[in-house]
Amino acid sequence: MTISVDAWQRLWTELGAAEVPRGLFNQLVAAYSERPKARDNEERSADWAARSILAADCDAAVAERVRALVLATDGHAASDDADTQFLLDVDLAILGAAPARFAEYERQVRAEYAHVPDAEFRSRRAQVLGTFLARPRIYGTVAFHDALEQRARDNLQQAVAALRP
Repeated sequence: MTISVDAWQRLWTELGAAEVPRGLFNQLVAAYSERPKARDNEERSADWAARSILAADCDAAVAERVRALVLATDGHAASDDADTQFLLDVDLAILGAAPARFAEYERQVRAEYAHVPDAEFRSRRAQVLGTFLARPRIYGTVAFHDALEQRARDNLQQAVAALRP
């Protein structure tokens, strides 16, 4: 995660926080750096974000909006909401990265799921990546689609082929 403390403080001010929550930046960086094994990561992250926003005396509508945005990353279903679709495209940008960076990302994903036996991981990972390939469009915004769609498809096809026995 790359965000400066100044940018962090500016974001909180824009959210309407009376005071930037002390220590929350470090908590977020630490949580983001974990390799959690829970199936409800997005739900837990969304709840944490909403609680943090409310604790900073921000409007409840802001907390709910952020919670909804975080939950949208679970499954990455296309959205009619421009902000949500942009967030989803940013989250999926790694799929359209340069091949070497995408390969590094795949190694990082494997390390995150090191506790899963290889055959099971390969099967499930191929299934997950295959769902993105099966979509008519991986990216919902024009900018991301035009810039990354083809490379994402190439990366995904190669990754799925490498995962199959």
